[in-house]
Amino acid sequence: MKKVLALSAMLIFATTVSAQERQASDPRNMGGGSCEANVYNCVDTPNPLPNPDTVWIGEMTWMDVRDALDAGKTTAIISTGGIEPNGPWLATGKHQYVLRANCDAIARKLGDALCAPIIKLVPEGSIEPQSGHMTSPGTMSAREETFRSVLIDVAHSLKMHGFENIIFIGDSGGNQGGQRAVAERLNAEWDDVVVAHVQEYYDYAGVTAYMASQGLVSEGNDGLHDDPVIALNMFYTDPRSVRYDERVAAGLATINGVSIADRVKSLSLAREIVEFRAKHTAEAIESAITAGGTVPVPERAVGTRGGRRGRGGRGVRRPEQPAADPRTMGGGNCRDNEYLPSNVENTFLMFDSFSFFTIAAIDGPFPDIDAPIAPFSIKLVIIFGSEFRIDDVANPFMIIESQYFPFFAISQAFSNIDDNTLSFFKFPLFLFFGINITATKFVGPFSLLTRFFFALSVTLNPP
Repeated sequence: MKKVLALSAMLIFATTVSAQERQASDPRNMGGGSCEANVYNCVDTPNPLPNPDTVWIGEMTWMDVRDALDAGKTTAIISTGGIEPNGPWLATGKHQYVLRANCDAIARKLGDALCAPIIKLVPEGSIEPQSGHMTSPGTMSAREETFRSVLIDVAHSLKMHGFENIIFIGDSGGNQGGQRAVAERLNAEWDDVVVAHVQEYYDYAGVTAYMASQGLVSEGNDGLHDDPVIALNMFYTDPRSVRYDERVAAGLATINGVSIADRVKSLSLAREIVEFRAKHTAEAIESAITAGGTVPVPERAVGTRGGRRGRGGRGVRRPEQPAADPRTMGGGNCRDNEYLPSNVENTFLMFDSFSFFTIAAIDGPFPDIDAPIAPFSIKLVIIFGSEFRIDDVANPFMIIESQYFPFFAISQAFSNIDDNTLSFFKFPLFLFFGINITATKFVGPFSLLTRFFFALSVTLNPP
């Protein structure tokens, strides 16, 4: 029996070794397959497609990354975010929205850098028993040792692919210590790679002061885990991440006394924020690479976040805090803002939009300009519409991006008017010119819209 077991073990071992030898036999294999099976799995096969306009490794093919490295893009940025509560307006993935804009801008400003996928799971407090941000629903936390292990493995992977400079940036205060420790450890272990934690990225005091010089000045403190800089940085990536349309419709598009309701102005300020942070961080990254590793923490990068109620940096002794309020959620203090108690009602109604829309079409007093043999007719169509809504969702017809959609839909619907009878879609719309005038009245959670649409429609006639 023992001989049988020994022979079986030897056979299994030999088979395993043989399989491994076959798999490693062709050093040209790449791309997730065998070079022998398909030429696109060969290490030296030219990329059949042009280089994509992205700096994100997760959006590139293996050939794109290979070619980027060959072209000298040997700096990799590892950014860390978090999933945490940020008051009633901001998505829990706040840091990812911020990093999506900032890492992209930093890498492009450096010119020789790529962004690794954002690490979303970071320490947010004890999982059980719950502490820190973990007391609010939606928060996801990682143990410190788990977080550091992930950083090590990601950095090691990038090193093995040929990246020569590996940079850590973190958008959350609790990430900074772990990143610094890992960077210093790896930089000491690896002789051929520079690994650095760049604390200067997490300089909210600096960007807040700069934006104040540009006119973005808070006029108070709402007591939320939120502020104008972070809200606008998120807005740059996706307005939905700050509930922009809903807040504008509900008259709640302010934070710390700063209005973000003006879309054009908000986007302009957001661009300035991203540009400042990208320039500031890119310079710090270049300094770290020149120094051969993490540089000492700049004085202004230590401590609080310029008035934000997040976790501050290291090295600052904080005053004694009062006992925690068990009602506190949302990333702030229940005593500071009414939206932070655990039992506060959601400001936005949760059910789907429900609306009534009535349209009256009036054939203009102008006679038809057509003849029995005319291939088309021209009419002036005046459309009056009223809409009563019982939700707080912004009217999609009000936003610039959708402005021409109702023009087309309404004009096509009323392109034929014969004796006050509407013939929907009898003939396709050929051409029209229109002016849309809309007035909106908000009363609490209700909105009444009145719309006038004047259109000169040109309709094809049947032969």
